[in-house]
Amino acid sequence: MVANSVKDKTKLVYKDDEGRFIHVSYETDGQIFNFVSVYAPNNCIERARYFKFVNSYIENLQNVIIGGDFNTTLSNLDKGASGIDIDVTRLETLQLDLSKYELDKCKGAILRSKATWATEGDKNTKYFLNLEKYRQESNSVKELYNVKMMKL
Repeated sequence: MVANSVKDKTKLVYKDDEGRFIHVSYETDGQIFNFVSVYAPNNCIERARYFKFVNSYIENLQNVIIGGDFNTTLSNLDKGASGIDIDVTRLETLQLDLSKYELDKCKGAILRSKATWATEGDKNTKYFLNLEKYRQESNSVKELYNVKMMKL
């Protein structure tokens, strides 16, 4: 996973049992960089718990570089489009903001459902998932325009 040329400067700090979170540190010139790889769950409730854990884990780290699969889609730009310049830094910032937003939304879904499974950890019903999917689709942004009113 790490090139032999930098193996002596890297250290595996933490790895969860499910393979969804890896934290590796790299030291160079007296400075430590923290690389965090994430693989978020697809399930809304599990993803909410997961992002809460990630947020609490990284909040006191410095020089953090985070990447991986957030299991979210911002727009068709995420799926790849030829001929379009993408500001990667802005995209990553938006992905992190979206993760925080989804965390709040998942909390809201649990509160709205008032179902016992939310507190007892039972599996979601197909009916509830379809209800939430419909609500999320109806509240999502379908099109984006730039300042020149060109469709992105």
